[in-house]
Amino acid sequence: MTQSNSQAPNSGWWLKALGVAVLCLVSGVLGGALTRNFGTSSYSLSYADFISIMLTAVSLLMTVLAIFLAVFGVIGWNAIQGRVHQRTEEFLNEGFKEGRPLYQMLETRATEIIYEGIIPVVGPRTMKKIRKTEKNDGCSLEPRGR
Repeated sequence: MTQSNSQAPNSGWWLKALGVAVLCLVSGVLGGALTRNFGTSSYSLSYADFISIMLTAVSLLMTVLAIFLAVFGVIGWNAIQGRVHQRTEEFLNEGFKEGRPLYQMLETRATEIIYEGIIPVVGPRTMKKIRKTEKNDGCSLEPRGR
C-alpha cells in the first residue's frame, strides 16, 4: 500500500516517545530485579568515597555534554555556512543578470571609471563658448603658462 502525501512526515512522534518510555521502564525493572538477586547489599561507603564518586560522575557528565555541544556546534556551523554560501551565490547570480539593479550599478560605475578625468570632445562652436566663459570666470581648461 502507498501512503498519501497529505500525511505529515513527523506524525508518529508520539509512538516513538511511547517506545522510549516503555524501554526505560523495562530496563529499570530488569536492572532493579537483577541487583536485588545478584548484588551484595552489605557494603559500607564512607562520606569521602561517596563525594568522590559523585564528583567523578558530575565531571563525566559535563565532559560528555561538552563533547555533544562541540559536535552540534561544528554541524551547526557547517550548516549555516553552507546556507549562507548558497544564498549569496543565488543573490549574486540573480543580481548580476542584465537589467537587474546590481548589473546596472556595476555598469554605471564601470562607465564612470572609464571616463573619469576625460574632457568630452567638443566642436569649434562649443570651444568658443568655453573660452569666452574662461575669460569671464578666470579659470581655464588649458595648462597655465601658455
